[in-house]
Amino acid sequence: MQGGHSGVDINKGRGSASELMARLLWNAPEEMGLRVANLDGGSVYNAIPSDATALVVVSDAEAPAFEAMVATFGETVQAELAATEPTLFVEVISADMPATVMDRATQQALLGAVYGSPQGVQRMSDSVEDLVETSDSMGILSFAGGAFDAGVYIRSAIDSERDDTANRLTAVFELAGAEVSTHDAYSSWPANPDSPILALMQTVYQDLFGVAPEVTAVHAGLETSVAGTKNPELDMISVGPTIVDVHSPQERLEVASVEKAYDLIVATLEAMTKG
Repeated sequence: MQGGHSGVDINKGRGSASELMARLLWNAPEEMGLRVANLDGGSVYNAIPSDATALVVVSDAEAPAFEAMVATFGETVQAELAATEPTLFVEVISADMPATVMDRATQQALLGAVYGSPQGVQRMSDSVEDLVETSDSMGILSFAGGAFDAGVYIRSAIDSERDDTANRLTAVFELAGAEVSTHDAYSSWPANPDSPILALMQTVYQDLFGVAPEVTAVHAGLETSVAGTKNPELDMISVGPTIVDVHSPQERLEVASVEKAYDLIVATLEAMTKG
């Protein structure tokens, strides 16, 4: 599927391959006897998983029913995500018998935790139109060698909402018997419309390019939030070249915008030294 940045792309309706895989496997009928040996989805915390692979075992007698179930599931999710995931596909291929599989109870508990955990947009901003305020995305999912690992990246403009989402995820996975830890939290960086550096850069941009800049807020983690937490009085701004489809296989940079961003930064620094 498309994947993408788990912040700026989280409200675009794209599917999470890991979430869809959990949905498929958890809903397999008990009489099918499906057992999971390995599952792999996503490779980095801050990207929406674009693909997921599971190694599962069913009996020869149940293999046709399993293949039919997967085909039906593929048609279902293709219809659900037709507008946002036009390249989505689900397929079954044969594989060698694995050495071990998960027991049914553990398998369903962990798949259920992945399937049932809150993912995607949790709240939109009340003050900035069309801006996501809080979201989460499971960027890493792995069942391998008897070990289970899931990594979820939470983003929020409000620290209490970030922590609440983390607590809800903790509750879901602890109910499934998993050990949960939280770490490396980014604090929020509230917008400041009265920022002196913002006013200066708007003026410099207008002088350089003859048009007024478009000032926006984005749903993403920035290192400025770390600096701002250590020095709340620090005036900060984020600026850079145009990058599209960030953290996806289609990520690309608009080359012409690099020189433009460079010129803007240099001119702003010159204006600051003169001021």
